[in-house]
Amino acid sequence: MPVKSKTSRPWSSQSGMSDKIFYLLNCIFLGFLALVIIYPLYFIIIAPISDPDAVLGGDVILFPVGITFSGFEAILQRSDV
Repeated sequence: MPVKSKTSRPWSSQSGMSDKIFYLLNCIFLGFLALVIIYPLYFIIIAPISDPDAVLGGDVILFPVGITFSGFEAILQRSDV
């Protein structure tokens, strides 16, 4: 006969209400922290392909605006880069 493990998952029915609340708040906090870290990385990807005026004007938030590769062209034309 197999022996049951005494460890329980935070979301199991054996957990107390305070454990479930802690687990929920922990997930919300970690999700928020992940967004705070991931959004700037995402912006670094969408800003160079967006219209430079739209980026400077604050119009680029979630999606690229006026997709253009002029920023990459300007960088490639410079000899000191």
